[in-house]
Amino acid sequence: MSEATALVVGASGIVGRALLNHLDGLPDWNAVGVSRRPPEMRTTARLISLDVLDRNACFKAIAELPEITHVFYTAFVQKETYAAEVEPNLTMLRNVVEAVERACPKLRHVQIMQGSKWYGNHLGPYPTPAREDQPRHPFTHFYYDQQAWLSAHQRGKPWNWSALRPHGVWGFAVGGQINMMLAIALYASIMKHMGLPLIYPGKQGAFDAVYQCTEATHLARGMVWAGTSRPAENEVFNLTNGDFIRWRHAWPVVARWFDMEVGGVQTFDLGTFMADKEPMWAEIQQKHGLRPYRMSDLTLWSAVSINMLNAEWDQMSSMTKARKAGWHEVNDTYEMIARQFDLLARDRIIPSATQYLRAAS
Repeated sequence: MSEATALVVGASGIVGRALLNHLDGLPDWNAVGVSRRPPEMRTTARLISLDVLDRNACFKAIAELPEITHVFYTAFVQKETYAAEVEPNLTMLRNVVEAVERACPKLRHVQIMQGSKWYGNHLGPYPTPAREDQPRHPFTHFYYDQQAWLSAHQRGKPWNWSALRPHGVWGFAVGGQINMMLAIALYASIMKHMGLPLIYPGKQGAFDAVYQCTEATHLARGMVWAGTSRPAENEVFNLTNGDFIRWRHAWPVVARWFDMEVGGVQTFDLGTFMADKEPMWAEIQQKHGLRPYRMSDLTLWSAVSINMLNAEWDQMSSMTKARKAGWHEVNDTYEMIARQFDLLARDRIIPSATQYLRAAS
C-alpha cells in the first residue's frame, strides 16, 4: 500500500489512543488525532482539539488536512438514554465524513466503531454466537443510524467503508469511562488496601456465563486490516480477541496478579460501594507514588456494574466472517489480563503487587 494518512476521530478514547500508538509503529502511515480533549500520550501524530459537533469548526479544521486517506471514527457522545444518543452521534459522523469528502481528494476508506449492543447484549439474552447478518433488535441505537447513513451516503463514491463490532474492550484512557479494565483494577486496588479478598461484586449468573473481551491493541491491528483489505470493503465484522472466558475462571487470574485471596460471589451495587472511596484512593496514590487521577476520571461504576458484571447470559460473537475474509489473529484473554495490569502499574496508574508487598514489609 502507498503511504496513507489516518484521521483518528475520538483520539483521546480507549480505541483511538490504541490506534494512534499502533500507527506510530507503521512506516507507511501518518496520523492526525482529533478529539475535544487532547489525549494524554506520546505520539508522532499531529493532534487537533476539535468538537466535531460544531459543523463549521469541523469543516474549517479538516480543510487544512487534504492528505487524509482513511478516517477511523471512534468518537462517542453519551446521553441519558439510547434514543437521545442518536442525533448527536449521527451528526458528528456526518460532519466528519462530509468535511473529509470536500477537502480530501485521496480519501479511500471510512471506518466506524460499533459493538455488541447491535445484537442487544445490553437488553438480555440474545442469539449467540452473534453473527453479523442476524436481524437487529427492535430498540433504538445510534449504531443503526450511523451505519444506514454511511452505507447510503457512500454509494457511487470512490471510497469505501467498514464497521467493526468489538466487545469488552480493555485499554487505557483518561475520561474513557465505560472501561471494565480500569474498574476492575481500581476495585481490586481498593479491596487489597482494605485487606479484603477479591469478592466478585456481580451476580452468580454473570460469574458463570460465557464472556468475551477485545484488547485495544488487538483491535487497533484489526482496524488497519479492515481499513486496507479488499474483502473488508463495505462490510461489517465482529472483532474480539477470538476466545471466550467465564469470570469464574478469569477472576482468579485477576486475584493472582494483585496477590490477593479469591473471594466468592457477593452481589452488591459497585457504584454505591465505591462512592465514598475517592479519599482512600488518594491515600493509595500518595503511598505508592501514582499519577493523580481521580477514579471518576477513569471509569463509570454504574456502566461497569450494570452492563458487564451483572449480565447473567452468554455474550459471544462469531469471528467466522472476519476469518474467512483474512483476519486470523487470536489474542489470549487470560494473558491479556496480566499484560494490561502490568502496563497500568508501569505507567503508575495502579500499584503493582510488588509495591504492596514492599509497603507491608
